[in-house]
Parts: sequence; structure tokens; C-alpha cells
Amino acid sequence: MRRRALSQEGCRLFASGLLPPSGRSLLCSLFSSDYDDRLNSVLNSCRTSTQVLCTYAHHPDFQQHIETGLLQTLRLLISQQGKKSTKKQIEKNYRFFLDIMEQALKSEDHQTASLMYTTLTHPLIQQLQLKTPKRNQKQLLQVETRHGGASKGFHRHIQEFKHSHGVNYLPSLIAIETWTKMRRQKGECTAELDNMMEIYQYLFRGELMPLYQDQDHTLQDLTHLCNS
Repeated sequence: MRRRALSQEGCRLFASGLLPPSGRSLLCSLFSSDYDDRLNSVLNSCRTSTQVLCTYAHHPDFQQHIETGLLQTLRLLISQQGKKSTKKQIEKNYRFFLDIMEQALKSEDHQTASLMYTTLTHPLIQQLQLKTPKRNQKQLLQVETRHGGASKGFHRHIQEFKHSHGVNYLPSLIAIETWTKMRRQKGECTAELDNMMEIYQYLFRGELMPLYQDQDHTLQDLTHLCNS
């Protein structure tokens, strides 16, 4: 059995940020399961969260939801009950998030993979100089290679999405938001992608998960916490 890579409190916070209120009673089973069971439970919650977020692609607060998801995930990585976690615990959380990223990419949940990648490579995390597993760079490179990177507007991922088939493929909403903004700033048409995203409103239903809407920390707050 693999050792636990995320504290019970970290698991609770992460799961409660992803699961709707009606699902929080399932947390006891999350705590009592082994590493792989906990990982799969979080991955399933992440996938549900991505599906619902896809239906918000045309919502006026879509960008805000994307930013909130990143801030919440950063918070869960570095803190516990409002206090900065020990470096050892952050390193365990890092490895757990790395596994989430890898498995999400394999299951075609590109939003979760992108969210984990953006969190793990964020300047706040980089400055901590964590002891990361040897596979770290290889796994991060897989996501960067597959998605194309923010500096290139995630062009590679957008093209892959346009040629994808089936509802199992869930795009990176981080990439969608970035690519759309860049194209509109240049006065270019985004109708094809807009129409593709509109379809998700008929495929999925549900309330937006707390991970993407409960913003109680700013980047400044997290920077202060990280430097404490």
C-alpha cells in the first residue's frame, strides 16, 4: 500500500471544495480508504466539478470562477485550518496533487490536469523550494506538451479539443478562457469554440462546486501566508 500523501484535513478540505453539500456525508469513506481509493474519489469529484464548470463557459463570472479555483487549490496545498502547513506536509500535498494531475490527464479531464499544473508551477509554490519527486518534471512536461502552454494561448490544446469526439473528453477551462480572451483582444472570431462550449449546457446539470465559487482568500493573503 502506498503511503498517504495528503493529510486527512487536507483531504477533507479538498473534497469539500469539490463536492456539492449533498455529497459531504461521503467524506468518512474517503478518510478510511487507502491512498488509491482516496485518489479515485477526489478524481471523480474533480471530474464532476469540471462537467458543471463547462456549463458556465458563457457566464459573465466565468473568469472569476477560474481564478477562484486556482486560489482555492493553492490554499489547500500550502495551508491547513487557516495556518501554513509544515514544509513536510506541503511536500506530501504536492505529491498528491501531482498524482491527481497525472491521472486526470489520462482520463481526459483536462481542466483538473490544467488546474493542478497551474497550481504546482505557480511562483508561490516555486519559491518554497520543495523537495519534489524525481518524476516531477516529466509529469509537468507531459501536461505542458499536451496543452501547449499559456504563453502560446494553449493553441495545441484548443486544436485537440476541436477534433475531439465524445463527452468523455473534458477541455481545460483555463485554456478556453485564456485562448478566447486572446482572440477577442485581437478582434478574431471565436464562434466555433463558443458553439462547442454551448453544447455542454445540454449535456450536464448541477450546481457549481464550492471550489470554484467560495473565494475567501486573495492572492495577497496567500502570499502573506506563504511568507509567514
